[in-house]
Amino acid sequence: MNRKIIAVFLLLLLITGDALFAKEGDKNVITEEISVSRLGHVYIERTKIEGMMASFDKIVRTRGGKDLVLFDSEGRYIEKVYEQDLDGDGMPEFLVQMALGGSGDYKEFALLRHNDGVYEQIWEASGFSGGRAVLKKYLNKTRIFIRYNSEEGELTKPKIDAFELDEGKIIKVSGGKAG
Repeated sequence: MNRKIIAVFLLLLLITGDALFAKEGDKNVITEEISVSRLGHVYIERTKIEGMMASFDKIVRTRGGKDLVLFDSEGRYIEKVYEQDLDGDGMPEFLVQMALGGSGDYKEFALLRHNDGVYEQIWEASGFSGGRAVLKKYLNKTRIFIRYNSEEGELTKPKIDAFELDEGKIIKVSGGKAG
């Protein structure tokens, strides 16, 4: 058991060390626009380091000549960012869909909510094989629907879980078989 812990620690140290000490020429940085609004210019900054599988993506807001990192993916690849006002307060939330890599096509989701002038992460969920999010109005509220594959025995069955933002917290409102 101790050998496994030491091995994992050394592997993480190696990965982190490569990222920290990579030469500037070894990095490839590109940006993808999310939106331009009264919030400022919001975009994804993607940093790829040569020889590494991890993707160092960030969601950044530029406003008044200042950059502010709203979210750091910590090695996960940001596939898509959904911008929508989920709680009706007039400020959009950001739902971040990330790929974790590897077999199984597992996805992770994070929700950023505007609070007192800053965005903070209020929710994170993972374990959605082949997961894909959709935001839709349902009974006068906007819900987050996540469609994913669930293994039951040897069969893979599609499922959909639904979530709502209620009083600053995400709650699961339904889940089950996809229709």
